[in-house]
Amino acid sequence: MNLEHYMIIIAQGLAEVLQRGKVCHLEQGFMTEAERGWSGAEVRRLEVTYENGNKESLIFKKATLKERMAIENVGSVKSPPSGTDWSPRVAEAFLGLLN
Repeated sequence: MNLEHYMIIIAQGLAEVLQRGKVCHLEQGFMTEAERGWSGAEVRRLEVTYENGNKESLIFKKATLKERMAIENVGSVKSPPSGTDWSPRVAEAFLGLLN
């Protein structure tokens, strides 16, 4: 399978979560230097066309497994725990991912 096939699978997964419909076409979009970030990771903009004709621009970043796990863990927290001691626990959780 080629890279475009994998990108369609990823875009379709995101479209399902966002309830956008079926992805029928992807094409490379343009990114400015400011959008590329400074981490050195591969970042690309894709223009997505859905089956219903709607179009949307999405930015994809290639990330290591540890980074994806950290993003998923942080994304699953809807709001921080009450009190002021949650910050050290978050830092401890991130350190656990690095070990």
